[in-house]
Amino acid sequence: MSKKESLDDSRFHIPNSPYQSICLDSSREIELTTLGDFSDTDHAPKQMEENLFTQQNSIIQQNQNENKQKFDLARAKGFFFMVISALMTTCMNLIIKYQAKNTKVNAIQAVIMRSLFLAGGSYIHLKKDKLSIIGIPQKLWWLIVTRGLFGLLSTISLYAALDYLPLSQCITVYYTQPIFVAIACYIFLGEKLAKLEIISVFSAMFGVVLLTQPQLIFPSLVQENQTSEEFGPKDMTQYFVGIFLSLFGAISGTMVYIVCRKIGKELHVSVHSFFFAVVTAFGGFIALSFTSYTIAPLGIKDILLTSLCGLCSWLQQECMSMALQIEKGGRSASVNYLVVVNAFLADVAIFGEPVVFTDILGALCIVFFTFLNAFLKCFGQSK
Repeated sequence: MSKKESLDDSRFHIPNSPYQSICLDSSREIELTTLGDFSDTDHAPKQMEENLFTQQNSIIQQNQNENKQKFDLARAKGFFFMVISALMTTCMNLIIKYQAKNTKVNAIQAVIMRSLFLAGGSYIHLKKDKLSIIGIPQKLWWLIVTRGLFGLLSTISLYAALDYLPLSQCITVYYTQPIFVAIACYIFLGEKLAKLEIISVFSAMFGVVLLTQPQLIFPSLVQENQTSEEFGPKDMTQYFVGIFLSLFGAISGTMVYIVCRKIGKELHVSVHSFFFAVVTAFGGFIALSFTSYTIAPLGIKDILLTSLCGLCSWLQQECMSMALQIEKGGRSASVNYLVVVNAFLADVAIFGEPVVFTDILGALCIVFFTFLNAFLKCFGQSK
């Protein structure tokens, strides 16, 4: 070896064997096969130690940034669980709506039957995973019961509000829920949403108003043979009762999200579903005794529809619980806006409802801002 080559190599030579396995390649990566403690030797200056670790940290940070920029659907897994939950909610509501119009099965009876099937599906899932229904830590019992009670109150409040308000007004008020969830999760759980996510929540709510109550934004949409009063309440007492029930349902639903986020991954998802079903069925029987509804006999068609409704309910609850184990409450709740879009599409496709431009604009607004969050999550742009 020439003297010049020896001098060139000496720039990368560090005396003593623990430091000899240092190499630099074309990508500026440093591999340290054995790295001793620089502070224990007088041959390696402290500045060299700091430079080596600085370069290593820089390379690690660069690799992490590159990975964040890669598209990965797994990052939005919680979002897709909520999409499935929203689809199942739509199917469930359509079945209940069909039964209420075409059979003698009333809404409360449908909810009770749905809850029984939900409890059965959850029980089978727990037994499959060899878990006990009552094997719950003592500190979580009150959370599970609270989750079931608030779920029951949310469901009953929404159905009760329909006796006082038109469906469109009920939906508009009830689906303020994602806004309440985002605020409550920030106050009680410290979950912060990015600015774009906050904009998306309110923009999707704007889409709900366009889809359900467009005359609030465009008064000119009132037809010539109608008056604006026809869109409002005829009895102010009933109107305020309906608004109160819808808001109470939204707030009760908000508490369900808070409790599920609080429990996190400490419980199996089917535990949530099972106790929610038990509380809902028990509450449904109590509600049935205070109303004029009666339990109608079930035919084969009713049993099939109720079974399908129970299956949809089980999938909806399981997917929602799984989503809330890994996703922020505010972001998860905003996906429920898709239920409004799904209901609109079902009304058009199945029931032949007319479509106006505000319907399309509202639906596009909801879908765009809902999926925008998922798209950014796939690229690692939101936590």
